[in-house]
Amino acid sequence: PSEGLRCPQKRVRAVAFSNSGRLLASGSDRDVIIWDVATKTPVTTLQGHTDGITSLQFSPNDEQLVSGGVDGTARLWDTK
Repeated sequence: PSEGLRCPQKRVRAVAFSNSGRLLASGSDRDVIIWDVATKTPVTTLQGHTDGITSLQFSPNDEQLVSGGVDGTARLWDTK
């Protein structure tokens, strides 16, 4: 069996695959990590929420990601 992604986050609360299937976003405490699915490595960490991430969604062209959090905010991230 292949080894899965090892996420340094304490507890993943939300995940989203990009429409291309190339990227995976995971969100937990206050950070969103974007992963390269093929290499199983983190591409970038997005920081800005002040509480846990509860929802994630890529735009149709995969160039943006929106995250929602317990802090009552939604954030729009550039994934290019």
